[in-house]
Amino acid sequence: MLRLNFEIKRKMLNKIARLKPAIPMEGSLYGTRINVPDLPSRYLEMTQRRSSALIVFAGLLSILTLGCSTATTSSVPQAPAPSVTPEAQPEPKPAEPKPEKTEPTKIEPASAVAPKPSPVASTKPQSEVPTPDISQDKIISSVKADWNGDGVSDRAILVVGEPTEADLLIYLSGISKPMTKKNIAWRGEMYGTNPSLSVNPQGSLVITSANEAIGRDRWSKKVTALYDKGEFEVAGFTYSYRDTLDLANTGTCDVNLLTGKGIKNDKEFRTTLKPMSLAEWTEDSEPKECR
Repeated sequence: MLRLNFEIKRKMLNKIARLKPAIPMEGSLYGTRINVPDLPSRYLEMTQRRSSALIVFAGLLSILTLGCSTATTSSVPQAPAPSVTPEAQPEPKPAEPKPEKTEPTKIEPASAVAPKPSPVASTKPQSEVPTPDISQDKIISSVKADWNGDGVSDRAILVVGEPTEADLLIYLSGISKPMTKKNIAWRGEMYGTNPSLSVNPQGSLVITSANEAIGRDRWSKKVTALYDKGEFEVAGFTYSYRDTLDLANTGTCDVNLLTGKGIKNDKEFRTTLKPMSLAEWTEDSEPKECR
């Protein structure tokens, strides 16, 4: 359609270019007779009329061409916008069950050694054994607990023995004479070298000796004894050491003689040493695994 309109315009323009007005010498112009002297004005008037008509015609033709092109453009159907389909979201994977953690077998330390069910040791009895007649300057440490389970507080006392040793005296209710263990612990003359007594949460008697003051080699030993069948027996042993100049030189060893299980520097081991009477215990009785 646009090409056809262009061709019509081109032909009309060519026709206008070829148009040459006639110069009548004599006769009538549009039914009017003219004389030769009036020819220039008549010729100009005729030329202007023809030019005006052609200009009007060309304008109408341009309007028609513009209207046709607009109609043609508006009649072209617009392509529909492509629809966007949302991507399907993957279904979440079910959480994999976490494997259950297997707790390593815990070794009961010697400090947790408890006395056997009968009798039951108690630190809060209704009464206590009489205070023995011992000079205060001889007493190093003392504790009370109901080891024989009769409701009366028994008493253990650590006293000065030989020049570098301490003796243990245990007073049980109903027994006139104390149970005596000589040289149960090493002792020094300075603070940090004196032995001590304590009762652990299970009611067992704990005898501690240590050197926390002299030289670079520091150490601590704990002997745990429980009361059973009329006597005290050693059921646990704990040893630790450290070098104050070589900080990497340190270690611990803990043995439960009731189970035969021990731990030395975080490594488990078993010992063949069995519980033994406190009266027979010496430094040579210590578990060889802890030496």
